[in-house]
Amino acid sequence: MKTKQIKEELRLILKDYHYNNDEQHMSKDVVTALENLLGSIVNSITNGYQTGGLYGRLLELKDLQLYTQKRINEVQKEIDELPNGQK
Repeated sequence: MKTKQIKEELRLILKDYHYNNDEQHMSKDVVTALENLLGSIVNSITNGYQTGGLYGRLLELKDLQLYTQKRINEVQKEIDELPNGQK
């Protein structure tokens, strides 16, 4: 479920509870405060996933960098081991 869908679903639940529930009523301020809080929580979770994804990509690139340098070193070693006439 997308962030926008989650926020909308939560708003609908809170509005239904506030306006259509005969047993209890929450003030509009409480509903608004809960909507804001839940929106902040959803945004925090979304940002956490994005940050985690970026760190994952960074680790992949660092691994690729290490592999590339290792391969460069291997090729350089092979070149260095060639007799002078073949370089």
